[in-house]
Amino acid sequence: MTPSAITQSSSPASAASAGATLSDLIVQSLTRHSSSEAFVAGDRRLTYAQVRDLVSQYMGALGRRGVGLGVGVTMLSPNTPEYWIVQAATYLLRNKAPASESSSAVSQPDAAANAHSSP
Repeated sequence: MTPSAITQSSSPASAASAGATLSDLIVQSLTRHSSSEAFVAGDRRLTYAQVRDLVSQYMGALGRRGVGLGVGVTMLSPNTPEYWIVQAATYLLRNKAPASESSSAVSQPDAAANAHSSP
C-alpha cells in the first residue's frame, strides 16, 4: 500500500464520526499531522509523514510474506518507533488491505523488513 493509498483509505470526516475504527484513526493521524514529530527516540526524530512512509513500506514487506487476515505476527523488540510502526502496519494490513494489494506497492520491501532485525 502506498502512502497515497493510506491517505485515500480514510478521510478526517469519517474518523471523526462515532463509527471510526482504529484503522481510520491511525490513518487520520498519519496524514493530518504529517509535518509534526511523531516519535523522538534519543537523537532520532520521525515526523508523521516519515512514519506513514515506513508503515507503507512495512505493509508491503509483510504482505509479500503472506501476512493478512488470520495470520499471526510475533515481534520481540525494545520500545522503539519501529515497534509501533510494525504494529500499525500489521494492523492496517490485516484490517484494510489484502496482501495482494500491498505486495507491489513498495519498491524495496525486503529492505524495510530487514532494516532493524537482529543478526
